[in-house]
Amino acid sequence: MTFENKEKEYYRLWYEDNLKEKALVLVEEAYEEYPGHHEQILMDLIVFHGHLGNVLSCKEYFNMSLDKGYWYPAPYLNGILFSEGYEEQTKRWEELSSHLRVKPVIKVFKPKNYRPTTAMPLIVSLHGWGEDLELFSRFWKSDLIDEDYIHLMIESSQQIGYKHFSWNDRKKAFIDVEKAIKDMKGRYAIGDIIFTGFSQGATLAIDLAVNSQLKNIKGFIALCPDFPESIKDNDISMNGVIITGDKDRAYNQQLNLKDHLKCDLEVVKDFGHWFPEDLSDRLSRAINKIRNNS
Repeated sequence: MTFENKEKEYYRLWYEDNLKEKALVLVEEAYEEYPGHHEQILMDLIVFHGHLGNVLSCKEYFNMSLDKGYWYPAPYLNGILFSEGYEEQTKRWEELSSHLRVKPVIKVFKPKNYRPTTAMPLIVSLHGWGEDLELFSRFWKSDLIDEDYIHLMIESSQQIGYKHFSWNDRKKAFIDVEKAIKDMKGRYAIGDIIFTGFSQGATLAIDLAVNSQLKNIKGFIALCPDFPESIKDNDISMNGVIITGDKDRAYNQQLNLKDHLKCDLEVVKDFGHWFPEDLSDRLSRAINKIRNNS
């Protein structure tokens, strides 16, 4: 069994089936079986033991993570961080979290059909809350992007954990993304722009598609977005595709968002808030929809 499948199994037991003790057994097994994934597993061990009231075990794994330089986002550690009995761990967490990165990470990929003298379309891809580009880029792939689109992937400057970033500050998020695109225009001939993203990055992608002052914006592709606060009072028609699961926590919001924007909606049956296995094909289909509707 791969670690990813093991992780899905213990998350299902914990979050869906409420079989928390059984889930914890699987996490403990995973720690022994998958040493290359200790960064993620340590966080799960801290959270699971903490929420079950296993203070000594929680502190042991918390200290192990801090010894390795891992500090996890405060919302993940809710009920543990800043709580009675965890004063020493909280102090160490605060010391590690004080060394924040202040600039975004930018990665640009040229398509196979790149033509330096021709304006090429641009895909801008934005990760979800608590993610980094290493995780996001494992899932966010499309044969059509690889063939025909300059691909700009941005890791936010808003660091909330060791390898965890957010777009919580909307103004700062707009600055990071728009500056990255403007800087690219000095090196590449850029044509149409499509904003894409997952979760909080999907919400930002819609917000940018509607409100950015950049030229040649053709639409958005949003996987599991929330309803952006900035567009709720506007009457908008926007070329875009929302992809989600019928078990996503924001599914009802997404149905309203689809009507509000008059955009397309693809629903993955019996699926929640994550990357569907056929995401590459879905991204390519969504790009073609936007391209054909332009």
